[in-house]
Amino acid sequence: MMMDFKCPPKVLLLFLLFCANHQHLAFKLQGRVCLNHLSKRFPNGVLPQMSGKEGAEDGVTRNADGLTLEEIAGLFKMSVFDLDEGLYGLDTRDVNYGIEIAKARVSREGGLGLGLSEMMAGRDGRGLVLVEDVAEGGNAATTGQFRVGDALSWVGEEPGDMTRVEGLDFDGTLAALGKYADREAVTLVAKRLVRRQPLEVTLIQPDGSEAKLEMLAGSVLRGEMLRQGLQVYDPSQKRFDQPYVTGNCGGEGLCGTCLVAVLEGKELLSLPDRVEAMVLEKRPARYRLSCRTIVGVTNQPGKVVLKSMPTLEG
Repeated sequence: MMMDFKCPPKVLLLFLLFCANHQHLAFKLQGRVCLNHLSKRFPNGVLPQMSGKEGAEDGVTRNADGLTLEEIAGLFKMSVFDLDEGLYGLDTRDVNYGIEIAKARVSREGGLGLGLSEMMAGRDGRGLVLVEDVAEGGNAATTGQFRVGDALSWVGEEPGDMTRVEGLDFDGTLAALGKYADREAVTLVAKRLVRRQPLEVTLIQPDGSEAKLEMLAGSVLRGEMLRQGLQVYDPSQKRFDQPYVTGNCGGEGLCGTCLVAVLEGKELLSLPDRVEAMVLEKRPARYRLSCRTIVGVTNQPGKVVLKSMPTLEG
């Protein structure tokens, strides 16, 4: 389920700077420098690589992919992840972009060194706040983890004291940061839109023919094979979870009948998780389950060569 922001964008420029006495927040709002006591400002009760160079040579702030904050805001959408729990968050509305997670512990001494811009806000406290500036030489910049266009997702102190700010408006984000004003450092987790890189994937069929596919980084191999009308399951294989029958588990990673053999490009694929490792324990090391294999896990272009249904003679 997707909910679009209905209110017109408004931009509030904030430069976060926790003062050394832990009592004030210095910020720049609409060209003015102000000092507000935390108890007045914050209401009570309220977790792959980019290329290019960030900057604003034409007077417009852009990220490393050359996107303006307004363009980035247009690529984000608010999605409901769990309706029963009321859990919502940011996702991408464009299949050509994926979400990358940035995380670092940032010193509070002398300021975080982040400028935030509220791009959208609703009447229910939800909104979209993006990083508008990463101060050169500032604490956030020295971590090397944060970029223009990032959206804060979690703030706090690990373990166990993290506050979710994903999808909150400017005031909600500021309130969450204020909870940790007396800490020496704060952990920041951000979501980042990144353009998904294309990969060339060759699938050698049991009869020796080849199918060449272009997949975007982050694609699940099984899903792309099905979309291209390629045979995924080996009909001769008994199920791992039900060894007395054939058939498949519909992509749950339990039957072990969607095997591929990796001939080239192993480094461009996700590592086997615990379930896949269990299913493939007695299989050759080059075997993978297509339903649990992500292509382009590092978001780098490249070439992958696979043999489908490797247990069949061809």
